[in-house]
Amino acid sequence: ERYVYQGAVALADAQHLPVQLRAGGSVAQAAAQQIALADLVLVSKADLVSAQHREQVCRQVEALQPGVPVHVLAEGVPLPAALTGEALRKQREASAPLGRWLSAYAPSAPGVAGLAHAGVVQLALALPATLRRGRFLSGMHELQASLGEALLRVKGVVAFEGESLPCVVHGVHRQLYPLQTLDAWPPGERASCLVLIVWGMGVDALRVAAARALALS
Repeated sequence: ERYVYQGAVALADAQHLPVQLRAGGSVAQAAAQQIALADLVLVSKADLVSAQHREQVCRQVEALQPGVPVHVLAEGVPLPAALTGEALRKQREASAPLGRWLSAYAPSAPGVAGLAHAGVVQLALALPATLRRGRFLSGMHELQASLGEALLRVKGVVAFEGESLPCVVHGVHRQLYPLQTLDAWPPGERASCLVLIVWGMGVDALRVAAARALALS
């Protein structure tokens, strides 16, 4: 009633991120989760590492969450305008930024696509052309309950039966945020797509669990 969530910014330490991701266990999971949840990732302490090391950090961030905007902070350079609440909101809800984010996960073939990095698995699901809203919500509840804390993030654009415009989907762990109707389809997108970012689970096992929960053939 008092607050509206507009987005999250993660700060990646250029000196320590590669070590954190190699550490495994709770340290790597915490680092990966913060990047997976972010709508914008800032790379700090970039002046303390080499250009090659800095590029490696950016590649690691993009591998954990393809399509997320990454800004390298530099001394004397103003903070990016993308840090404002309005910019973060558009990143989460406006059709153009969503289209750019989803294009990074575009399935290479009909059905699903998956990739893994540092214990994190990303799976892009191409959903049926029309879905019943109630069936989708019950399926998401089942999937989120089964994956629990391992589900770092779910995000997508879904068209529902009888509705002319798609909805944007956001979720974390067992929490599914209220669905929001977009004002238009993202550029180049006319199909429902759901992206799951999960820790410590194989792509095949995740594909089976998602297909079962969402009743995908």
